[in-house]
Amino acid sequence: HRITLRLTAQRVAAALAAVSAALAPLAIRYSHDVSPYSLTALMTVASTGFLLKALSTDDRRAWIGFTLTSIGAFFLHYFSAIFILGQMVAVVWIGYVSNRDSWWAGRLRRAIGWFAVVGIFPLLWAPQVFRGFEIYIGSF
Repeated sequence: HRITLRLTAQRVAAALAAVSAALAPLAIRYSHDVSPYSLTALMTVASTGFLLKALSTDDRRAWIGFTLTSIGAFFLHYFSAIFILGQMVAVVWIGYVSNRDSWWAGRLRRAIGWFAVVGIFPLLWAPQVFRGFEIYIGSF
């Protein structure tokens, strides 16, 4: 609701987005399962909300919120790395399209720095992932 309201500034569109998300059959079905998928989706949506707020206000707390929710989403499910990479591509693309406006150039540099911080923490997990592959391959 908040993301749609922030992007469109229309309460009707935000209400329709909230109702359609609440009544989506897939969301209802998976809400009964105990799995990390729902929490991963929540973390990625929260990450997007924090990213939008950080880009518009350049608030340090929003950047920290973006970083923590992105890292949390990654540690819940590796698939969220694709989502975070998509966020980064979108931010860089918007920066490229904006013709390097001085306001946007500063935000783009800060965004790339915070994306780098997000990328460092999953690297700490990489040795464990590689060990898992070695164990899996060694079992054949």
